[in-house]
Parts: sequence; structure tokens; C-alpha cells
Amino acid sequence: ARQALLLTEPRAVGVFDNAGKRRSWRRKFLGAIGALLVLLGVCSVVARVLVEDCTTWGNSLYFSVVTLSTVGYGDLTPRADRARWAVGAAALIGVPVFGIVLGRIVEIAYGNARAESMSTVVGGLTNEKFDQLIEFTDDLWRAGAYNSKPQESNREQITPFEFLCFILTKNDTISIDEIKVIMANFTELDTNKSGVLEQADVDEWLRRGSNNPDGFAGNTPRK
Repeated sequence: ARQALLLTEPRAVGVFDNAGKRRSWRRKFLGAIGALLVLLGVCSVVARVLVEDCTTWGNSLYFSVVTLSTVGYGDLTPRADRARWAVGAAALIGVPVFGIVLGRIVEIAYGNARAESMSTVVGGLTNEKFDQLIEFTDDLWRAGAYNSKPQESNREQITPFEFLCFILTKNDTISIDEIKVIMANFTELDTNKSGVLEQADVDEWLRRGSNNPDGFAGNTPRK
């Protein structure tokens, strides 16, 4: 089984490409802002050329914003037929595009930024990266965060479970102490200490009087 060994001072080498993540986020964000500016620019040109009330570029930009955002104050309006047709076509295409672009900006900045920027080991393995993985698993072992029968492996081997825990903790999704609590729950459910949950464990818990809580919505009862 894995033995917890004393480690030398950890090397100051990052496993995750944080600079690359920041560049990727910046590129996506600037791309969305650029698309928004292009859309506003095109609509401003249409307004400046065709809408009689838009006598300045400032008025044209204002008209574009209130039109694309569907606010429509009505203080600047197209009067000629060709202006109305042009503004109508621009609104028909521009309003949904405007909404999509704004949604993308919000998604990048707030919504799915965390999921899209999940830190993973990039650029393959190096000795320094592997050392950090081993150091983490030693910390995991010292904290008692394995189950009642952990998978046997050498210290220089990283199991999928250990790698998953490493990624989740480094992304601040979970802590080693929380992993310990979860694995203690697993150990409690593993009545025969086999290291896996199986039908024998279910039968033993049923013998002890285990039942589902009120309102539990499970699958069709097994026969």
C-alpha cells in the first residue's frame, strides 16, 4: 500500500498553465466586445445615412443602442420609407445578434467562465509536475482521505481517483478535509470492507433496518 514519506522542499513549478488560461479568457472577452462594437458601428452607419434625425455620429450611436436594446424611446425615428425598411431589417437581424453577443459577454465574465477555465494538467507530464502529483497524494494519505481499502499502488503511481481529487482541490472545488468526510461516509456504507459498494452491502444495511427517507424519488424497486 502507499506509504506516506517525507518529502524534500516542493519545487516552485506550476502544473497548470494559468497564463494560458488568462490569455484564452482575454481573447474570448475581447472577441465578444469586438463583435459588439462592429454591430453598433454598422447600425450607426445605417442610422447616420438614412435616419433624418440622426444628424451626428453621437445621435446615430444613441439610436443604434436604443434600437438594438429594444428600448426605443421614439425621440429619433426614421421617416422615409427606405429608412424605415432599412432600420426594420437592421433591427430584425441586429436585435437577436445583439442579445447573443451580450449573453456571450455575460457567460464569459460570470456564467460559464469557471467551467470553461477548469484547470487541467497541460503540455504533458514533466518530472516537476509528477512531483506535485506525488506530493498531493502524500497529503491525501496523511489526512486519511482514502477509503477503508484503498487501491494498492506504489508511491510513484497516480490512480484515477487520486488524479480526480488533485484536479478538484486545485480548482478549489473541494478540499482534502471534505474528501475525507466523503470517504468516511463510503467506508461506513462499505460494511464488509471490500473497498467497493455491492449488493452484499445493500443486504446488510436492509438487515439493519435501512430505508429510504420520505419523498425519496428513486428508480423502480428492484425485484
